[in-house]
Amino acid sequence: VPTSTMHAMAVKPAGEGTWEMRSTGGDPYVVLERVAPFDHDRLHVLAFDCRAPRGSSGFQIYFGNPFNQYAIASFGPLPASDQWQEVAIDIKAQKPGEWDAKVLDFRLDLGDEDGRLLTVRNLRLRGPTQAEIAAEEARQREAREKLEALQRQIEARLIKPANIKPW
Repeated sequence: VPTSTMHAMAVKPAGEGTWEMRSTGGDPYVVLERVAPFDHDRLHVLAFDCRAPRGSSGFQIYFGNPFNQYAIASFGPLPASDQWQEVAIDIKAQKPGEWDAKVLDFRLDLGDEDGRLLTVRNLRLRGPTQAEIAAEEARQREAREKLEALQRQIEARLIKPANIKPW
């Protein structure tokens, strides 16, 4: 993982295109080297393969420059596994208003525990798979349906107030 800055983190090569990342204190993170300009409309999933023998309480990606609390995409906890597992975070789907052509910087936050080991390979930006597109469409449809149901409930109470006695 070509890095420019680390905090509470030790990173070392572990083979071709593979790195070991070990947290050495609280709030471990690594800032990657700035990437070359790319097609943000097409490439918005940050993906990599990882092994995490003890897992991690949470995994987040800060993106943009400067990093801030609005430009964060979350994967959630990484399950403990000695086997390779793909981690994929669709940054554009999580933060569409923050994802634009100015984003060339990424910071990987590995949770908040000391002593966690992650082995990472095949770090890349890619387009979403068909399954990821379908899952995102389903998530958006479910969110719309919940919002519409809530709106109907509010309108029903505003139009026909319940339990209010006339003067």
